[in-house]
Amino acid sequence: NDRSGSGNGSSERQYLASACASGSVHIYQLSRVQTTDSNALSETLSLVASSEASDVDGGSGSRLALSLDWDRSILNAVPERMSEQKIVSSYSDGSISIHSFNSSLETPSLAE
Repeated sequence: NDRSGSGNGSSERQYLASACASGSVHIYQLSRVQTTDSNALSETLSLVASSEASDVDGGSGSRLALSLDWDRSILNAVPERMSEQKIVSSYSDGSISIHSFNSSLETPSLAE
């Protein structure tokens, strides 16, 4: 699992990527809400995008997603580029995939 922020200040959006046993990669957005009556901070994760598992030959997915990592060069990127991030994932059959995560859309997307 890994987390990547985009934007800055109080409008910053943070994401968590998860490599799943089903072979899929899921992206969640972390939301923080401060309650007015108790001044407590509530955090929730909402699924915003996923990439379904597929075999290297294009068949239905039977491989496990073992790990993933965000492209760290995004940390030094200009703000316009921060909405398009790369994620690399490794699989139980020895293959790897590069996913493109676009958070600038109304509905964020993840494509392999």
